[in-house]
Amino acid sequence: MTAIVKQGGTVPVFLTIGRLQKARPGGAAFCAVVRDITQWKRTEAELREAKDAAEQASAEIGISGKISQNCAPRSMPSSVFPKSCGLERFRGNPQ
Repeated sequence: MTAIVKQGGTVPVFLTIGRLQKARPGGAAFCAVVRDITQWKRTEAELREAKDAAEQASAEIGISGKISQNCAPRSMPSSVFPKSCGLERFRGNPQ
């Protein structure tokens, strides 16, 4: 959904409408909240572009799999991946 702004143009908005329980005599009462989500949409587009670029780069160099796969080899020294970073996960120790 978009809204028209005073300065001209439009912005994406998120609209929430709720019915109030205590209505006026003879009619219903509603509350509407309109939120500008321009930054949300901008961030969403940036994340999508970054994901596409990462997938393209992976395809170009022949890496298969997802970025979320384990990235630290089991022989990684603890000075590089301190225990607080979750190295124990890669050594087979319970968390």
